[in-house]
This record gives sequence, structure tokens and C-alpha cells, in this order.
Amino acid sequence: MSEENFDDLKLEEEETEPKVEIKSKTPVSSAPAAVVSKTPASGKSAGKSAGKSAGAKKNIFFKSTVGPERTEKLSIGMGTPVSEVKNTLANIFGLSPEDFHLSHAGRTIDDTAKIGEYNVENGDEILLIPQSTAGGEEEEGGEFEDFELEEEEEVKPVIKSKTPAAAKTVSKPVSKTPASGGASAGPKKNIFFKSTVGPERTEKLAIGSRTPIREVKETLANIFGLSPEDFHLSHAGRTMDEASPIGDYNVENGDEILLIPQSTAGAKAC
Repeated sequence: MSEENFDDLKLEEEETEPKVEIKSKTPVSSAPAAVVSKTPASGKSAGKSAGKSAGAKKNIFFKSTVGPERTEKLSIGMGTPVSEVKNTLANIFGLSPEDFHLSHAGRTIDDTAKIGEYNVENGDEILLIPQSTAGGEEEEGGEFEDFELEEEEEVKPVIKSKTPAAAKTVSKPVSKTPASGGASAGPKKNIFFKSTVGPERTEKLAIGSRTPIREVKETLANIFGLSPEDFHLSHAGRTMDEASPIGDYNVENGDEILLIPQSTAGAKAC
């Protein structure tokens, strides 16, 4: 038999190189760190319709009388709800929204209203005041009693004494009218004085426009049971200088002036 030559058959195996899987040390999507914003939620922009719902923006100074005094300036849309403004301020000042209320020009600002309802203008100051002094409702009857400029002397019971009549003395009641409350004090206006020192309380007094603020403070100290050094007066966000007459601050009939703890006085807005 003839030898049959068989070609060597080479089985060629395809070598399949295994793919090396490389694990990345970088996360597929790294989330940016959250940043607390100083702009209320409804004031944030979204494309071309940025902040239209918040209305026109105005620069407002917010001054805290809760803890150490501090002032921050924010740009607020006039359509922004007051509750959102309070949430933003709570983040900035490290407070809870329940810790304070807002006050502008002597008026407590309602959380359910919009900031523009209080006629806030560019550069105005709004106070953060401890919540314990907020929202005191007027007693039944709804209006404050008018205080007479001159009080009648209290009549004491008549007691028969063996002391001669000339030796008797009658104590005078504390007057609620400043010492210079006569004609020289100028035209009088009815002003509401609201204390934020201790329990909230409001008194209405008729004050002459030329009466020195120092005398007004002394009278208020007697009425509220305080010392004149315990508080300063604030009208429309301005601290009132004791050496000035009250008429220098354009106080009108029915305006409200706040008695604020002296520890919060005198810091100027940055």
C-alpha cells in the first residue's frame, strides 16, 4: 500500500484576549454640595421667566434683635410670601422661623401675607423681633383708652386726725405727660408706644412735637415700670436720639413707636 501523505492539520485556535475591566475611582455623577441660598424660594430664576412670580425686587435691610445684633441686606421680590422670607432669614441668622416675627414701620408683618403689602421701599429696614413680643391682640373693645394730658389727683379716704390740718400732706400721682408737655412743647399728636421689653404692652400718649425724646423716655419708664437706661425708642426702623425733639422723626398721629431693649441699640447697617 502506498503511503498516503497527510498534510499536517494545524488547528488554529483563535485567541480571545480578555477585556480588562478598569474600575474608575470617579463616581459616574458627583452631586454638588448643597449651598444655603440667601434668596427666598419664590425669588429664584428659571430661564427667561426668572422670578416673575416674586415681582419687582427691592434691597431691604433685615436687623435682628434676637441674640447678638446683626444686619443683613437682601434683594426681595415684592410678591414673595412673608413665610418664605422668614425661612430664608432663619437660615442666615441661625434661628427657627418660630423664634421671631418681622416688624416694619412699627407694624407686625403677617406670615401669610406678601412682603409687598407693607409698602416696603428700597433701603428700608425690617426688624426681627423675638416671637414672645409678637401678635398681642387688643383686649375686647378693640381700641386703646385715651389718656388725659393732666390726671386728676387721686382722692384719698378722709381720716380724722389729731394732727393740725396744716401738717397734712397729699402725695401727687405719677404723671403720664412729659415735663415739658405745656404750650412750649408744640402741637400734640397721639402716638402709640409698644414695649418689647418684658410682656408686650401698648400705651397711647399725646406728645408735643418739640418734646425732647429724653423726657418721653422718662415718662414711659414710669408707665412701664422700667428704667430709661433699659430701652431705646425706634420709629420706622430708626433709633431715636435722646437729645433730639420727637418732631425731628416725622411722627404722625396714630404712628407706633417701639420700646426696644437697650442691648440692641445703635448698630448701623453694613
